[in-house]
Amino acid sequence: MASMYTEQYLNQNQSRGGYGEGITPGTFLSYELCGRAMKYKARYQRALERDLERRDDVIGGPSKTGASAYYWKEAEPKAEGTK
Repeated sequence: MASMYTEQYLNQNQSRGGYGEGITPGTFLSYELCGRAMKYKARYQRALERDLERRDDVIGGPSKTGASAYYWKEAEPKAEGTK
């Protein structure tokens, strides 16, 4: 089952500056969830990460602090000298 937070998470990382400037799925969910939903944060996080790993238009990369984050594929940095 797809996570309801997938596109919102990816868009959030894009708005933070893209590849290498985003946040982890766990940090994102800490901002988004409140009340009773926080009790189930681990389940939400597993569903979000599973969905992100299965998508073809998503790449993994470093977060701003060096942990694992995910980004839209078009946000992937290009090697120097290429377009």
